[in-house]
Order: sequence, then structure tokens, then C-alpha cells
Amino acid sequence: MPRDRSYSPNISSPIIEAEKLRQSKAMIPPNRTIFLSLGVLFTLTGVIALIAYSVLIAYIPDFWFVRNYYFNIWTSIFILYFGIQVLIEAKSGPWFDSKVCKFLDVSFSAYCLLCFLASSALFFIFGRIDLGVWYIVLVALMAMNIVVVLVPMNEVSKVGMFGDADENDPGNVSSCCTSSLRVMNWFFRGIFFILVGLATISAVLHGLGVIAFWPENGKFLNLHLDQDQMQKVHYVCEGSSSNEAATVIFESSASHGLADWIGILKANAEKRRICVWDKPGLGWSDYLYGYQKEPSNYYGALLRALKEAEPNYQPPYVGVGWGGGGETLWKFAISQPEAFKSLVLYEVHLIFTQWTESEVKNIKCKSEGVIGGKDEEECKYAVDFELALAKAKEDLIPNPRKRIRCREQQCGLAYGIFENPQFLLDNIPN
Repeated sequence: MPRDRSYSPNISSPIIEAEKLRQSKAMIPPNRTIFLSLGVLFTLTGVIALIAYSVLIAYIPDFWFVRNYYFNIWTSIFILYFGIQVLIEAKSGPWFDSKVCKFLDVSFSAYCLLCFLASSALFFIFGRIDLGVWYIVLVALMAMNIVVVLVPMNEVSKVGMFGDADENDPGNVSSCCTSSLRVMNWFFRGIFFILVGLATISAVLHGLGVIAFWPENGKFLNLHLDQDQMQKVHYVCEGSSSNEAATVIFESSASHGLADWIGILKANAEKRRICVWDKPGLGWSDYLYGYQKEPSNYYGALLRALKEAEPNYQPPYVGVGWGGGGETLWKFAISQPEAFKSLVLYEVHLIFTQWTESEVKNIKCKSEGVIGGKDEEECKYAVDFELALAKAKEDLIPNPRKRIRCREQQCGLAYGIFENPQFLLDNIPN
């Protein structure tokens, strides 16, 4: 009986089937390839940015274009996370292939896109150009996520995806792991939904703060620093002084700025010329450089800028130092004695007060014993050393009789200063 050549059994060679499967997996459409490439690019950008900022924080804290490490670190985390999301969507398509899940995918990406777009606009308008650029990158990322979800992709690439028969097999380990990863990804989306909202709120508050509290009367000093750096410091000078009366400048510890002195300034402006400012990193002044944590590294530039901005009120000044501000003035007066006519120190270290040595040792040793674990003899030795050091420093200050030192009970110091703001200027010699 002759063979029917038209008949062909429905049996394929295992080798041929394997080759077809390999080719089908390799046949990724051009649009998917583009998105995969961009996803890799953005993910690497996030990783490199995180590493770069970590290195800058640890080894180069004063890198010129970095203005706020916290903002930049968070932005890098956003770029890394959403770059991974582009990779996931481009490689696998929607993880739960239903209209509801696609809607949630698009809604999440649209929410993030609008948040990042609004934040970018606010940062550009109100002076944070570095963050504005980063947020434009995030806007592009979210737009890509939306396109990846909505644009049809070649179904061939979904081989082995959730929904295939083999992966729905409850006994399939791959199916269990894949499902767990998808649930975890949606969990992280919930977290980033909140984080993106908080980041947007911070941008909005930044903008509202600039609008509502931009200094109407304040001006800016241009500090010419080393390494060709320029820094703006917000300051206010009010009142007038006679030729005999020196201008009074106020200085406080690192966390206090212009706002802490407003009560004193307003109450005394009729008597003397008073100047107060926001230190770098506070208020409306520019960000603080790492090396400026030691105020002496910028204080000379600040007083030179004040001298140029106030041609009618020249040094020497009366320096009023509160807490750590007293140490700042003290150190600078040693190196630049011609800048000060007198110093007023209050709420400074105990060794700079008129407390007796026994009072100093009693209070100092109680705290040192509790905190440092020092015994009485060790503590007294340490206090004696500090007192001797303070005396040596005191001898370096010119015109010591013009430095007013008072205790809290005598001058109404601390926050009570706003209740009795005249004590300083009533006691300062002309």
C-alpha cells in the first residue's frame, strides 16, 4: 500500500521545539528592548548616585554642587526604586494581568508623576535647581512606567509568567517564589506611595515658606570665602549709634540665628545700632559647608562683608555672645583684637563666669561624675586645668576691663532675656 505523503504526524522533534522556545524568548520587540535599556540606565543611575553621595559625605563634604545631602540621598533612592519598576514592567508586563491591576498600576505611576512634576516646578521656582533636575528625571521614569503598562507588548516574552499553567501549579517552587515577590513589590509600592507624598509635602511647604516668610527687611551679605567660593548670609541691622557708641553684634550657638534676637533688636534699636544674622545653614542664609562647623573658618569673611555693607558703622564692634556664641567671639577676638571694642559673654561655659572655683567644681564634678564616671580627684584636676586654660586665654584679650561678665541671676539671662531685653545695652560701655 503506497504511503500518503500528505499525512504528517503531529509530533515535533524535542530539539526543534527547544529551538523554537529559545527563539521565542529571544524575540523581544524593539519597544520592549528600549524600555529595558532605559530601565537598566536609570537603575544604574540610582546606584551610582547613592554610592557617589555616600563617598562625598564621607570624604568630600564640601563638594561644590551638593547643597543638601538628605534631599539628594532620598532622590537617589527614588530613582533606583522606580528604575527597577521600569525593568520589572518592561521584562514581564503587568504582574497581575487584569483590568483592575492595570488600572492600579497606571494610577500609582500617574500619582507619582504628578507629585514629582509639582515638586520639580516648586524647586525650580524657589531656588533648588539641583532637586528640580533630579525630579525631572523622576517624571520621565514615571511616564515610562505608564507607557510600559499601557502599550501592548509581545506576549512571547511572558513565557513562564504568572498565569501560565506550570506556574499556577501549587507544587511549583518557581510559582510560589514569583507570587511572593509580586506581593512584596506591591507592599513596597504602598511604602513608596507614602514616601512620595511626604516628599511632595516637603516641596510644597518649602515653597509656601518662601512665599510667606521671605524677609522683607533683611538683606544679604556676600561672603567671599577661600577656594573662590561665594556664600550669602541673611542679616538685619537696625538703629543708629553716635560716633562714640560702637555697633553691637550678637552671636549665639550653632542652632540659633536671627529669629532668637528679634526681641532684643526691636527693644533696643532706638539706643544703639544692632546687627544680627542667620548663620550659614540657618534661616535664609546659604547652606553650611562642612569646614564651617568651626565658625572661625568663616567669621573673618562675615565681619569683612558686614564692614563693606555698613560703611557708616565701622568696627570695632561690641560683641555679645550667648552660649556657644561666646566661644566664637572669644576665639575670634584673640586672633583679631582690632575688630572688637568689648565682649559680653552670657550663659557660657562655667569657667567664663564669675562663679567661685568651689561653685564651679561642685557643679562640674556632679555632671562629670554621672556622665563621665570620673571620681572627685580626677574631676577637680580637670576643672583646675580648664580654669588655668581659661585664665591664659583671658590674658590674650585686649582691654579686659571692657568685657562684661554677669550671672543669670544678675542679668535675667536665658529665655528670660526677652522679658528684660534692655539689660545688655544698659550695661555696655560706649
